[in-house]
Amino acid sequence: MAFLTYILLAGLALGTQNRFSPDSLGLVASSALAWLLLEVLSVLLSLYLVTVSTDLTPIDLVAFAGYKYVGSGLCG
Repeated sequence: MAFLTYILLAGLALGTQNRFSPDSLGLVASSALAWLLLEVLSVLLSLYLVTVSTDLTPIDLVAFAGYKYVGSGLCG
């Protein structure tokens, strides 16, 4: 939910600057998703390299990584 709110607020910010286009929403969404996946993959890789045994699944890591969008939605 916070991810979608972030995308909509980015569209609103672009609209107030008269730079909005429908393609910009797709660009913001794909960029944010790519960074989210890169973050989760880097955490998984670092957990593997330091041989940490944890019960966290990749879905849990996606949920935890998604919390950064909550703050941007509140402050945006």
